[in-house]
Amino acid sequence: MIVDSAEWKPRKRNARRRDDDIVAVRIGYHETDLRERAKRLGALWRPAHKLREIAWRDAKRLEIGDRIVSA
Repeated sequence: MIVDSAEWKPRKRNARRRDDDIVAVRIGYHETDLRERAKRLGALWRPAHKLREIAWRDAKRLEIGDRIVSA
């Protein structure tokens, strides 16, 4: 028995990332401890964009996945 029908609209999903993908994240100047931890994991500073580039696995480790800036 069919009660009701509606058009199916899939929700938008973020692109899947591999652990070795490089992502750009924003870390505030005042977040000294987080900046230092990111540097130790190999993050690179991009002054023109005021962003750090870091491997996705390390962004997850630092729990800053929500700070990723999309291109």
